Amino acid sequence: MRSLKILILVSMAFLLAFGGEYEGTRYSAWKSSLHPSEGRESGRKLLFIHNDYIGVKVNENTTDVDYGRFNIGTYPDEECLTFLYPGSPWSSHVIVRIDGESYKAPGGGPSCTSMNPLSPGMVEMTWPTNTDSNYFYGGYEIPGMDVDVYQWLQPVYLEYPTYTTGTIFIKYIIINNDATCHNIGVLLQLDTDIAGNDAAELSTILGYSGIEEDFWNIDTLPFPCYWYAYEDITDPDALVALGIMCGFDAVPPSRFAVGSWPTFYHIDWDLAPSHSPYDDSSVLIWWYPEEVCPGETLVVATYFGLGEPLSGELLINIPVFPSIENCEYTENPFELLATFTNGTGVALSDPMATIILPEGLSVDTGYSPTEPFTTTLLSPGEVGNASWHIRIDTEHPPIEHDSICVYVTSVSIDTVFSVCREFWLPEIIAPYGEIGTPFDDAVISCPDLQLTMYFDSPNELDSFLFAVDGDTFDLSDSRIALVGDSLIFTPAEDWVNGSYHSWGIVYARDTIGCDLEDVFSSFFVDLAPPVVSDEYPPDGAVLGTTDFGDITVHIVDGERDVEPASIVFDVDGTEYTIDDDCLTFSDGVLAFSPDVAG
Repeated sequence: MRSLKILILVSMAFLLAFGGEYEGTRYSAWKSSLHPSEGRESGRKLLFIHNDYIGVKVNENTTDVDYGRFNIGTYPDEECLTFLYPGSPWSSHVIVRIDGESYKAPGGGPSCTSMNPLSPGMVEMTWPTNTDSNYFYGGYEIPGMDVDVYQWLQPVYLEYPTYTTGTIFIKYIIINNDATCHNIGVLLQLDTDIAGNDAAELSTILGYSGIEEDFWNIDTLPFPCYWYAYEDITDPDALVALGIMCGFDAVPPSRFAVGSWPTFYHIDWDLAPSHSPYDDSSVLIWWYPEEVCPGETLVVATYFGLGEPLSGELLINIPVFPSIENCEYTENPFELLATFTNGTGVALSDPMATIILPEGLSVDTGYSPTEPFTTTLLSPGEVGNASWHIRIDTEHPPIEHDSICVYVTSVSIDTVFSVCREFWLPEIIAPYGEIGTPFDDAVISCPDLQLTMYFDSPNELDSFLFAVDGDTFDLSDSRIALVGDSLIFTPAEDWVNGSYHSWGIVYARDTIGCDLEDVFSSFFVDLAPPVVSDEYPPDGAVLGTTDFGDITVHIVDGERDVEPASIVFDVDGTEYTIDDDCLTFSDGVLAFSPDVAG
C-alpha cells in the first residue's frame, strides 16, 4: 500500500514538472515506469489470437502480476489500438464492484483489492463454425466470496456493404455462487493508443470536445452508442478505432467517459470529470451495480477495434450497418453520423446538416431532417458531428442504387458541402409454399401419383423438412426434387388402395432466418371401382310381361360411399342420371322406373 501511495505522488509530480503538457518521448518513459512488472517479464506468458484484421493479446500466467490484462491491435500490421500492443499488456484493466467495494484485475492502477486468478487461467477456446472466431476465456474469483468473474475476448468480423473489418468482443460473465445476494457492477478502463499516438483524440456520435467528460445512459440525456479514437483527427487517411456500446451482443452501459489516462488508471469506481483538456487518452465504461442472487449470472459486454474508415471533409458514417437476422432488420432504427472537418480556413458559425433519404427510410421520432452540429462554432481544422436515428420501412426498404445524401451549411459562408453514399438493403421475402396436386382431401386413383407443391425461396435455404405420413425427408433425399418453382415428391412404392395419407412441408428456413411452417394436405387412395350385383330383372332374363315394375341393381364400393352424381344409367341407348325423376339411388340400390321414364 505504501508503494502505491508513492506511485501516485510521483505521477502527480511528473504532471506538474511538465506543466500539464504532453511530451511523447519523456512521457512514454515515465509511463513505462508505472508498469508493476517493468523489467521482470522473462516468465510472462502471452496468448495471441486474431482474425484477418485484428488481434488481441492476453497475459495467461496466473502467477504473473498482470494476469488477465490484455491489449488490442491490427493484424497483420500490428498497429496498436490500446497501449503497448503488440507488447505486454498492463495499462488497461477491469474492476468489479460488489456491495460498494471494488476489486481489480491483478496489476497496477487503483488501490483497491485485486481479484484472485482462477485455474487454469486464460485459455483459447474453439469457436465451432470458424476458427477465426476462437476466443480467450478465463477469469478470477473475488476474495472472501464465492463469486467468479470470467473474461471473454474474441476477434469478430464487422461486415459492411463494400468491405469487412474486425473488432474485439469484450465480455464479462459474473456468477454468484454465494449463499446471499450481491449488488454487482463492472468498470472497464481502456488505454487508447492509435498507431503509436498515445494521446489519441476521442469523439463520440455526440461530437468532439477534447475535454474530459462523461455521458449517462438515462432517458433525459443523449447517450453515445459509438465512440472513436483517432491516430490523427485531421488526416482522413489515418487509422481510426471504433468502440460499439449498443447493438450486436453489446450490453449498453450505464455511463461512459473520455479523458486522461493518468486519472482514469487510478479510478477505482466513481469519477468527477475535470472538463479539462487531456493528452494521454483513455475511456471508462460503467455497468452500474444490480442485484445478483445465488445461482444468478450478470453479463456485460462491449466492442473495441476497427470500424468503418473515415475520410474526406464531409462523410457519412454508419457505425453498425443494418443486417437481417431472424427475418428482421437488425439495428432498426440505425445510427447515422455526418462528420465534417472544417477545411475552409474560417470559423463556421451555427453549422447545420440536412439529410436526404431515399424511399424506404425516414428519420426517427425525435429527429428532423435538418440537425445542428454538436458545436455552434467550428474553428478551422476542427471536426463536428451531426447524427440521426434512421428507421427502415420493413415492407418497402430502399432498393439497389438508392443513396443517402447530407448537405452542410453555415451562416458564415455561402458554400454548401455535400456528400452521398449508396445505401440499399435486401428485401425480406420468406419462403412460400402452396399445395398443388393432389388438392387437399382429394381422392386419387393413380397408384404412382407424384405429390407436387408450388414452392419458392428467394434466399438460399438453410434447413428444410418434408413429411409423408410422419416419415421425414430433407433435400438430400432422391425422392424430393426442386424443379423451378415446383417441389415434387416421387413415392418409392405405389400408393395402396384404401389408404389415407397426410403430406407437406414441416418447415423451411432460409439463410436470413425467414421461416415457412406447416403447409400440409391429405388425400385418399381409391384404386378399385364400385361393384354391381343383384340385377333385377336378372341379366339375360326373358320376361313374359311388360309389367315387371322397377329395374334395380345393387352398387357397393369397398373404399368409400358411392357418389350418386357419378352414376350414368343406360336403357336401350338412352342415358339417365340421378337428376332424372325416373332414377333413384338409396341404401346402395339404384332403381329405374319405366313408368316414370315413359
